[in-house]
Amino acid sequence: GGWLTENFSWHYLFYLNVGPGLLAVALQLYALDKGPMRLKDLVGGDWCGIGTMAVGLGAMTVVLEEGQRHEWFGSPMISTLTVVSVVSLIFFLIIEFTSAKPFINLRLFGVPAVGFSNLLSTMVGAVSYGSLFLIPVYLAEVPHFSTQQIGGVVMWSGLPQLAIFPLMPFLLKSVPPRTLVGTGIALFSLSCFVNAQLTHDVGRAELILPQVIRAIAFPLFAMPLFQLAMNGLSLRDSADAASLSNICRNLGGSIGIALLST
Repeated sequence: GGWLTENFSWHYLFYLNVGPGLLAVALQLYALDKGPMRLKDLVGGDWCGIGTMAVGLGAMTVVLEEGQRHEWFGSPMISTLTVVSVVSLIFFLIIEFTSAKPFINLRLFGVPAVGFSNLLSTMVGAVSYGSLFLIPVYLAEVPHFSTQQIGGVVMWSGLPQLAIFPLMPFLLKSVPPRTLVGTGIALFSLSCFVNAQLTHDVGRAELILPQVIRAIAFPLFAMPLFQLAMNGLSLRDSADAASLSNICRNLGGSIGIALLST
């Protein structure tokens, strides 16, 4: 990503998703059970719930991501989108709790395992996405690294995960999920404390160690949290719980980035 930005344009970053995206489609076509299309199910779909959620979360994300840049509620755009987000999400909650066939079963938050796992996912999302946002900004503003140099540091927060994620199914069979979550969060905290001593004199070598610790930590808490949120649920509820887990983690990330940028 850094190399593309430095030598071509940041616009090319979006094309990095093409290869993995095609691979994901191929894997799903190969691995998932085949079944007939059920287009008639679309007719009775919870389109009001889908619409209000899309508008509400979309507006909220723009407010959180762009609020600092536009001086928050001093901006008519941010103020308007905040009202849109609040009103849309209120209608979304009303629709989902009163619909006979809700788009997503929000009552699952009442299941302790799902509720607490997603609460933790939101908090961890805020910290993990926030720290991922903070390091490149620091490198650009303080030691004035180029985009390619920044990429050379930040890639160490992702590269070791390629080796660790395939091992997680085996770890989950032999180690309790709560132990893995606790270990992962402890390691992530350690990486943040290592970064807390950064000054303008810190070199590239000192920056790589906390990134590697972070890369080891992320799979240790991400996958077990996902599993805990779906433990003992039916197939339909598991799908909803997976969606809620992704939403909470990404929403937490937006909140963390907004807080840190402010």
